Amino acid sequence: MDGSGHHRVAITLYLNDVQRGGELRLYTDESDGFVEVQPRAGTLVVFRSDLVEHEALETRQPRVAVAGWFSRREGGWRAALSRRLGLRSQN
Repeated sequence: MDGSGHHRVAITLYLNDVQRGGELRLYTDESDGFVEVQPRAGTLVVFRSDLVEHEALETRQPRVAVAGWFSRREGGWRAALSRRLGLRSQN
């Protein structure tokens, strides 16, 4: 990936167990290397989506998850998080 996308950090929290398929595949720097994360209830995955190529594999049963991204914006990640949570700056 070239890192030009707006999403910088991806967050996924799996809410159910998936027994057949649905893995999150994260590609490594090694030739043809990757890591697969099994979708299991309570598993939290956080990674730099602008630096790590990834894909969600096909699932053969429902996969329930909460997913979100932190984007590159003025003020850095703390300011972005504060905006998302509706917090006001305390100067």
